[in-house]
Amino acid sequence: MKMRKTRLGCFLACSVLLWGCAETPESSLVKQKGTASMKNYEEGETLAALETDTDKTQRTLEESESGQKEQADYRLRNALGAPEHYESQVTDETGKLTIFTDADVEIPGAGQVSAISVSQHPFDQEVMDRVTNAFFPDAKIYDGVSYNQMTKEDLQRRIEILKGYVAEGNLDPYQWGTDEEGNLQYDIYAAIEAAQNAWQNAPEKRTLKEVHPQFNLEVDNGEGGTESMGDYFSGVACTEDGKVYSYIMSGFSSMPMQVHIQREYDEIDTNVGLNWVTYEGLKGNDVEVPSEEELKQEIGIRFEEAKALTDEKVALLEIPDMEMNGWEYCVAYSDENGYRREGQKNCGYKFYYSRTINGIPITCTLDWGGSLEEMDSEMETWSYEILEITVSKDGIEEVDFCNMYDIGDVKTENLNLLPFDEIMEIYEKMMVIQNADLLNYESMRNYRIHRITFGYSRIYEPSSSAYTGLMVPVWDFFGEFDGITNYNGEELKFQSNMKYQSFLTINAVDGSVIDRGLGY
Repeated sequence: MKMRKTRLGCFLACSVLLWGCAETPESSLVKQKGTASMKNYEEGETLAALETDTDKTQRTLEESESGQKEQADYRLRNALGAPEHYESQVTDETGKLTIFTDADVEIPGAGQVSAISVSQHPFDQEVMDRVTNAFFPDAKIYDGVSYNQMTKEDLQRRIEILKGYVAEGNLDPYQWGTDEEGNLQYDIYAAIEAAQNAWQNAPEKRTLKEVHPQFNLEVDNGEGGTESMGDYFSGVACTEDGKVYSYIMSGFSSMPMQVHIQREYDEIDTNVGLNWVTYEGLKGNDVEVPSEEELKQEIGIRFEEAKALTDEKVALLEIPDMEMNGWEYCVAYSDENGYRREGQKNCGYKFYYSRTINGIPITCTLDWGGSLEEMDSEMETWSYEILEITVSKDGIEEVDFCNMYDIGDVKTENLNLLPFDEIMEIYEKMMVIQNADLLNYESMRNYRIHRITFGYSRIYEPSSSAYTGLMVPVWDFFGEFDGITNYNGEELKFQSNMKYQSFLTINAVDGSVIDRGLGY
């Protein structure tokens, strides 16, 4: 979590070769940009050349014994000087902040580590058709305006639901809360009156308009004419087995490509949504969740079956090198009941897909990127490539697919990388530095890092171009935290257990800290 608006990095004061012995500098320097920063991505020796005779003998022995140890995996770990597990404890000078590290060190099998150019893939009709054919090959797709038109029957049902809430004494069924003067922000009586008025002119049945998903679609403007959706498509897909999905595509601002698919449920109030929430993130936060054993029983579909379904869909998208590189359990709740056990409607798996390039995956994190350093900045930004699919025993529940990449030329074939011990020095210092501001209003915070990963991340310079970037190797640090803060004189405890929240990202080439929200 970064609180500093200046976005300081910890660039090294001198160039350090992969296996060099230069000291980690004490100070953090502002990150270099443009042509200057590319000097850090110099050509180094190949992993095979760096392997000593002792290394080769040891590797040959381990490979012959296990039959599974990949040469590339051994070479990269050995070259970096990285252990399979790392432990340390760091406390700041106030004693309020402690970073406990008891983590597996995940290093992929890779024959070489390169810097690779990347650019935005155009979100054109060909890509839209690929998405449609992957997820809705036999579905009927209607424009959202015609499908969501309220009939007399829909409005009557809506009126009955709202009146039912009033009869129960529940005047804030959607939990909008109150304004500064204590008045309810949701006026249920006004909502009932609006529904009754709309009922007068509502049709008996919808006039559905079947469409082909595309941009610039002409739709009813509600005034007897039509208007173009522009770079936005909102439709409803009805599958042969009776499922209904909202299907939205758009392309603008920091999201030049965004596809969102979500299953809709008729039995849920039209003003109430269904939220799929990751299981780990719910635990320990005064939320009623099933135990993991209960969850496994309730899911009703084996992991292998669920993954096979998503793998099949992803293959149809025809994205080079796209693989499942992370997953977790998730639970669906209705908005109406909040995160209570009686509000649980379903459960399943969430799969995170990313590219694996030359054996190195793009690390999956919760941050979608595309943020700005200054709120009033007019800079054009670019979020990351994202592909996340949620599956239950009933099939696909939710899909997010954003900002497809074009992987370009190799800029540097064999990068000079910092050794693991120098990366860890930077990590332990920067975790303290970047959390210093938090201690102004927190009396205690503890981080527990369980997983350290080596992978790729895309960096870019929005001041130069929001359309191109560079794929570089990075280290990420995952885990959880808890702490104590004071609110209106009351001591409050808090914690976060998000499985894929990276607390720090360090460039493996130069040791600079990468702000994943900004993308550089």
